[in-house]
Amino acid sequence: MRLLAIVTDRFEDLEAIGTIALLRRAGIEVDLAGASDQLMVSGSFHTSVKTDIALSKVDIFHYDGLFLPGGAHTKALREQKEVLGIVSAFYEQQKWLMAICAAPSILGVLGILDGVSYTCFPGMEEFMPLGKKQAAAAVVDGKIITGAGAGAVHEFAFAIIEALLGVQKSEEIKQRIIYRAYE
Repeated sequence: MRLLAIVTDRFEDLEAIGTIALLRRAGIEVDLAGASDQLMVSGSFHTSVKTDIALSKVDIFHYDGLFLPGGAHTKALREQKEVLGIVSAFYEQQKWLMAICAAPSILGVLGILDGVSYTCFPGMEEFMPLGKKQAAAAVVDGKIITGAGAGAVHEFAFAIIEALLGVQKSEEIKQRIIYRAYE
C-alpha cells in the first residue's frame, strides 16, 4: 500500500506526522507532497518537514489513496485548484480518501461527502451540509476515512491501518506502541 499526503505551511503537526509515523510502522508507504511544490513545509507549531515529491510531479496511479492532514493550511488547500483536481482524481479512480480535523472540508467542497458518514473538527460541518456528521474519533464509510482532530490521531491511524491491512495488523501496531496498555 502506498499513500500520498498533501501539506503546505501551517499543517497540523501531530495530525500529519503522528498519522504518517503510525502508517509507516504498519508498512504503508507514505509520500509527502508540498501543495505548492515546496521542498520544505512548516507546521502550525513550527515543525519543519522535508517533502518527498512536488505536487506537480504526482502520478496518482502510483498511489492507493490520499491522506489530508488538517490544520490552518486546510483553507489554502481548499482554494488551490491543483489540490482539488488531485483530490477529485483520487475519488474518480475510487481510491482511498483519508482526512482529519479541518481537512474533510476539502472533500466537502467537492461534494464527496454528500450522503457519507464522516467526522471532523467542530465548525467544519458548514463545508459538508449534505454529509452525515458522526460524533466519533474516526469514521469509515466505504473508502472514505475521516478523523475528528489531533486528539483522535491514534484512532484515525488505526482505522486506516485496519481498513487497508486488516484488524490483525492494527492490533499488532497497537501492541508495539503500547497503546492504552495501562488502562
